[in-house]
Amino acid sequence: MTTHLRTLAAARLDALVRQAAQDPEVPSVMAMVVAPSIGLHWSASLGGPRAAANPPPGVQTPFRIASVTKVFVAAAVLRLVEDGLLRLEAPVADHLSPDHAAMLAAASHDPRGITLDHLLTHTSGLPDHASAPAYAQAVLADPRRRWSRTEQLALALELQPGGEGPGQRFHYSDTGYVLLGEAIERATEQPLGVAVRRLLGYDRLGLHRTWWEDDEPAPAGAGTPAPQWLGAMEATGFDASFDRYGGGGIVSTVGDLVRFARALFGQELFERPGTLAAGCIVVPCAREGVARLHSRLAAIMPMGPAQAWGHLGFWGCGVAHCPSLDLTVAATVNQPLPAEVAWRAELVPRLGAAAASAMLEGGP
Repeated sequence: MTTHLRTLAAARLDALVRQAAQDPEVPSVMAMVVAPSIGLHWSASLGGPRAAANPPPGVQTPFRIASVTKVFVAAAVLRLVEDGLLRLEAPVADHLSPDHAAMLAAASHDPRGITLDHLLTHTSGLPDHASAPAYAQAVLADPRRRWSRTEQLALALELQPGGEGPGQRFHYSDTGYVLLGEAIERATEQPLGVAVRRLLGYDRLGLHRTWWEDDEPAPAGAGTPAPQWLGAMEATGFDASFDRYGGGGIVSTVGDLVRFARALFGQELFERPGTLAAGCIVVPCAREGVARLHSRLAAIMPMGPAQAWGHLGFWGCGVAHCPSLDLTVAATVNQPLPAEVAWRAELVPRLGAAAASAMLEGGP
């Protein structure tokens, strides 16, 4: 029976990857699905229509994971809480530069009223610079521009000075995670990527093709990252600084993302038994009028008849782990704007649903 379920799941997963790779906007698809209960360790990589001119990446090819980085950042914050170097209830003013705290105050965002927990749960009341049309226009106008954390914070505060107060509602904010990145740097006195690597123990977890762009060199043998596209524009050469201060910044592979998610939700990252449970709490104000519930660590994502914890990233990537099925999925299409189907948002849940249904049905 196990062999039958594994074969059934693999066939459905193969079909989904072929379908995604046929989209004229998809440059390439890389995916991995692991379900130990049926002995499934499936992976695939296919080039899309654009791959004729370039060899398609393989499943060990690294790529920018964009907002999936936030799960690493959140886990690092919780590790620092365990170490006593941060407190979730601490005001952000205690963990930011005086200049950044003053910028918040000048824009009527009280840096002593906003806590680190508000930043983690996207309930700080801060706007999101990354989703602002003005920011997108500035990045596209000069893709090689070197952005600073201060410039991104300033742009966010210009968009929405004095927004809703902290703890009132969920509002996804890259800006909040940019500030969390600063808090990690100040608490550890290390560059963000170096600190996250140490706190989470990349080597112990087997994350040998994962690194933080600009903060650390690519690991030996990691290979060249996959080309990424923004519609018809190749965006591989965009300067990493436009998304590298905590809301994004990591380069990884589908294999490393699967290993990370399984370690995280398998209780291998934290020293205290209660830390993971605390990280999975969805605060009350983040449960109202929200399409996808988000805890301190990750979002709740559908996986067929089950639910998973995971996160999606701008460049068409994502990772999710379903504890009830011990099922883990990671994938990327290296493109946020497919023509027919929003593969950026749908590939990981679809792959998860295909595997979950095969595991639970036990038949065609």
